[in-house]
Amino acid sequence: MINLNKKDTVVFIGDSITHGGRGLCMDLNHIMGHGYAEMVCARLAADNLENMPKFINKGISGQTTQDIAARWDEDVIKYKPNVVSLLTGINDI
Repeated sequence: MINLNKKDTVVFIGDSITHGGRGLCMDLNHIMGHGYAEMVCARLAADNLENMPKFINKGISGQTTQDIAARWDEDVIKYKPNVVSLLTGINDI
């Protein structure tokens, strides 16, 4: 179990593996996607119900390592996350 606080932010960043088919609107049923980020977020939220930290999915399908690095400041640093999950597949090949 990971203990998170009310002010903690968890950012997921990567390619399609992280994107997970997430909706680009604020529809709470699809904002985290339908993959590993959604499952991890659900577990962390359940373990931290009293604190309800903030979860952000910034995965973009088709991204390479260079693409992700180019948007690192905008998609990760600006949120000042306490936890970052970076997961990519084979788009660099």
